[in-house]
Amino acid sequence: MAATSAEESSAFMSVEEVVAACGTAPACGAPGVCEGQIVKVKGYIDYGNVFDKEHYPQLPYEKFTIRGSSGKAVEVWVGPERSREVFRQIHRQTSAPEKMVYLEGEIVGVDMPILGTCQRGIKINLTSAETFFVR
Repeated sequence: MAATSAEESSAFMSVEEVVAACGTAPACGAPGVCEGQIVKVKGYIDYGNVFDKEHYPQLPYEKFTIRGSSGKAVEVWVGPERSREVFRQIHRQTSAPEKMVYLEGEIVGVDMPILGTCQRGIKINLTSAETFFVR
């Protein structure tokens, strides 16, 4: 998958648009309006928040964060069957952080207990390595 035109890249929502579309976070345990939806998102890799098994073998997951122009962020979780190629692409672009990443994934709700309260957030589960590219 490769974006070759402005029309194709406009099919991808910004991180800010995804966060706004998902609305106010529901109470922990309650599903949000976006959960289960497949979304196409574009943003910038936050290279301080890239966690893959090659560099962090002790972690039980692999994930990275993408940010929008305003600084809003969302985590992208990568399943083991597709992580090698995704993280290779990410690490190849470390010297060019201005390049945008495009991906497709499923929105998943996450309960986040913090200081005696709980807030529901979202993350994106990448659907496949073929739905991820940097341009």
